[in-house]
Amino acid sequence: MYKRQALPRQWLFVALVSALLLFTLPTGWAAAEENSNLEWEKNYGNIDLIHVKETAEGYSLVGTNMDNNFIYLAKTDANGHTNWDTSLELRGSSGKLIELISADSTIDGGYILGGAITSQTHWRYRDYFFAKINVNGSVEWTVEENAGAYGSINDIKQINDGSYLYVSSMESLNVGFSSASVGKLISNHSTEWQTSLGSAGPRGPFISANNIEELGSNNYLVIGSIDDKLQVWRLDSTKTISWSNNYPNLSYVGDIVAEADGGYSIAGTNATNEVVLVKNDAYNNETFQQTLSFGGQLKSIVTTVDNGYYFGTTEGLYRTDTNGNIQWSQSIDNIKQVITTTDGGAAVIANGKLLKFNEGGSIPGEENLSFDSTQYTLTVGQTLDTVVTAHNGSTATDVTYQAIFASYDDSVVSIDELGNITGLQPGKTQIRATWNGIEAQATVNVINIFTGLRLDDTEYSVNIGQPIDLVVTYEEVDQITNVTISSSYSTSDPSIAIVDQEGNIIGLKRGQTTLTVTYNGVHATATIDVY
Repeated sequence: MYKRQALPRQWLFVALVSALLLFTLPTGWAAAEENSNLEWEKNYGNIDLIHVKETAEGYSLVGTNMDNNFIYLAKTDANGHTNWDTSLELRGSSGKLIELISADSTIDGGYILGGAITSQTHWRYRDYFFAKINVNGSVEWTVEENAGAYGSINDIKQINDGSYLYVSSMESLNVGFSSASVGKLISNHSTEWQTSLGSAGPRGPFISANNIEELGSNNYLVIGSIDDKLQVWRLDSTKTISWSNNYPNLSYVGDIVAEADGGYSIAGTNATNEVVLVKNDAYNNETFQQTLSFGGQLKSIVTTVDNGYYFGTTEGLYRTDTNGNIQWSQSIDNIKQVITTTDGGAAVIANGKLLKFNEGGSIPGEENLSFDSTQYTLTVGQTLDTVVTAHNGSTATDVTYQAIFASYDDSVVSIDELGNITGLQPGKTQIRATWNGIEAQATVNVINIFTGLRLDDTEYSVNIGQPIDLVVTYEEVDQITNVTISSSYSTSDPSIAIVDQEGNIIGLKRGQTTLTVTYNGVHATATIDVY
């Protein structure tokens, strides 16, 4: 009979401390790796975050409040502290709350939302839903579209011309029909075009579209799946499918990133739960494919300032070089989104939290080069300066005037010998700086001048016989003009109220009508209540 040996007291102490540390780690985190690159993490309550974008002040966030299913919008400082937030009760025409699926922060400081809402034709159906939210958290407009079955807006993004690209999927649960499409919403919230990516009947393959990326020259990339296998479509400037690729060795969960040369990289997961990186050039020729040394279902891939990648999977965050070799990693559960930040680090949404990681991975004494931003946005005709810094350990040196600059697409943006960039036409490309044998890259987005028509209120109340005046402004990037007298007015029911040429609202009988204001081809609407 064996006798159980008692643990020495010091061993028992170590075991107890180890257990205590294990159970007091932050929720959703595995045991912390040595030299963790985590700078901070923030929890915003019982919020299911789905979107983060870096801003000049910090970060813009979108999510769903799990207590009431209201939309959560927030702006933070650079350390994730909340500067502003709001809770939005967003309902469709049926009175049902929308289900938020996708979102993007817009250049005017607001948001574009994509989702679904229970259909009025059948309780098992979901229709497509879009909403534009202004910088103050108020609804500018909403759009509902009949999906015909169970539909969803899986991704939506504002692009360089100020409009919105989206991808949608639909499935009929009872007959097995499915379809996917890509479309574009313009400033007056109408659909400018829509292209079908395919559809299939009861015995056909199941098709879905998940993400969309904008390329230069009005070309677009969409990633999705056919019968649970990764699929990529490319749309040309005529909005037709120029080619599509199927990856039967990769599961339906994957992500795509556009490259500066007009090509793209995709990441997906194979049958043995390993992440695979594939690169294609602008002519759709495969130039690289490698099974990487980490796994998990792929959730997000973004490029880094040195042409490497951040990968977010169900097993963690991985920072790699351009060939997918790990430079550092961190175990994290439930990653939803990863973005590259201007300092070369990463912001991550996971477990309802926002986490900020520094770039890390630098070898002391190893020299590297960086622009003062990983991404610049400017309008056609606008010029911005850039700053290039050489880093050696803790030493940073401004080498802007010694660097050699180049633009990958001189038709979109030019860069002079001092690093000044000028927008030439709408599009997206990259710039490069070279110094002392090392180089840095940054992305440049060139957009048309943003314009918008604004009323001084979204709802007016007027008594019969007591006119009130309104104010209409036409807003451009750097100028706001009062165009009240120059605008044209119409109401959906002129028997209730009219607006004269000077902007006076005149109530004629009790009721409610919709006012439409038009100036320079741009429209704005508001509600008029007459008492």
